[in-house]
This record gives sequence, structure tokens and C-alpha cells, in this order.
Amino acid sequence: MHFQKEYFGMLLASDLSMATLNENEKIAFMALTNEKKLSDDINYFYGNLPIVIAIMRSFNYAPFMKNVNDKIVEGAIGYINPPLNDIEKCVKKFLNEKL
Repeated sequence: MHFQKEYFGMLLASDLSMATLNENEKIAFMALTNEKKLSDDINYFYGNLPIVIAIMRSFNYAPFMKNVNDKIVEGAIGYINPPLNDIEKCVKKFLNEKL
């Protein structure tokens, strides 16, 4: 069986994984995940993008939920044309508020 390491983030973004983390761990995980730019790295697109989306959803983060969440279309694996700029802005705002 061949495992794509890029898809590991999708596993980490699962509801089960998110349920095991407390708020401080999620914030730290978001900060670590944000070290790569959304559009610069294919590993981010499949690995880290699902994580930042899952964390903001788990916090029910209002700026994300109101302005971005409904724009995200989930495909069989990953997202279809995700609004990367909007997500990136929400990640930065989230981290500025939480750190």
C-alpha cells in the first residue's frame, strides 16, 4: 500500500483528531501549521489546509464561519478551488487573536 504523506494532514484534520486536542493545543497546532504559505507548497494544500480549516471550524471561529466556510467546496479528496486568500486572512486573524 502506498501512502501519500501529503494526505496525512487530512487525517489530522478529522473530527476524531480534533476532539483529542484542547484549545491551547489547537492554537499551537495552527501556529505550527501556518509556517507554510497556502499557495506555495503542494503539501500545504493537501496537508495543512485541512488542518487550519478544521481548527477554525472546531472553534466555530466567527470571521471564518460567516465569510469563508460556505465558500469551501469539499471534494472526494481535498477541496475544490478553496478561497485561499480568504482562508489565509482568517488564519492570520485567528492567530493574532489567540496568541
